[in-house]
Amino acid sequence: QPTYLSNDFDDVSRLANPWDGFTTGEVFLEIYADMYSSDSLQMLILDVIGQDLSDDYLDDNVGPIIELDTGKMPEDKLHVGYVGQKFPVFNATSSDTYVTGVVKVDVSAYYGYERTTGVYSSFGSVYTRKVNIASGQISTTIPGKYAIVYRATDWYGNQTERVHEVVVEKDVTAPTISGLEIDDCVTNANVGNLILLPDAYGYVGGTGEIDVAYDITLDGKLVEIKGDDINGYYFIPTKVGTYTVTIY
Repeated sequence: QPTYLSNDFDDVSRLANPWDGFTTGEVFLEIYADMYSSDSLQMLILDVIGQDLSDDYLDDNVGPIIELDTGKMPEDKLHVGYVGQKFPVFNATSSDTYVTGVVKVDVSAYYGYERTTGVYSSFGSVYTRKVNIASGQISTTIPGKYAIVYRATDWYGNQTERVHEVVVEKDVTAPTISGLEIDDCVTNANVGNLILLPDAYGYVGGTGEIDVAYDITLDGKLVEIKGDDINGYYFIPTKVGTYTVTIY
């Protein structure tokens, strides 16, 4: 590759095989110098292919782009939550128009907000307060409007803010227990035998952290239940009779 000593970088007459140029409309210009004895080099570029650069600097006033990964959550569930249940904080990525690479995204969550000139202030009679994010989720303890705020700032200081609103309501539907293995339930046993209680692992409806409890009665009197959540629960019949197991 021949080397040319030139003081006019866009004078194609100095080149034997001039290049036709970029076709995308966006290029990066890199200039280097060698064969000089100095620790530094200063260049003043006033013109590039007819483009006057002498007046103003190129200003980047466009903020980065923030994208949310909502996974497989249905569209009708993206902005609705229920009191006591946790709502996911979606993964976010950000990119900049002029600078390559990934831009860091900061996430915060708020309750009771109204965005006014970029500041979160009072919403109705409830004042804004910050909501803790733990394990990629927020806890919705009271009904109202929550905001998950994603912020990204590029190298020039331009900030983009993307707000994901979630309206949290009270779920007045009583939970429905499912997942009972009825076929595996013991219906006949002897006095003194250990009888495992059936597991219930599915719930529909309800509000907050849902607990499952058991009652066992014989002739209207409660029977002692033993065990734990890990190994399961059981009871030992001490008398002959019909035992009734209630799961709620």
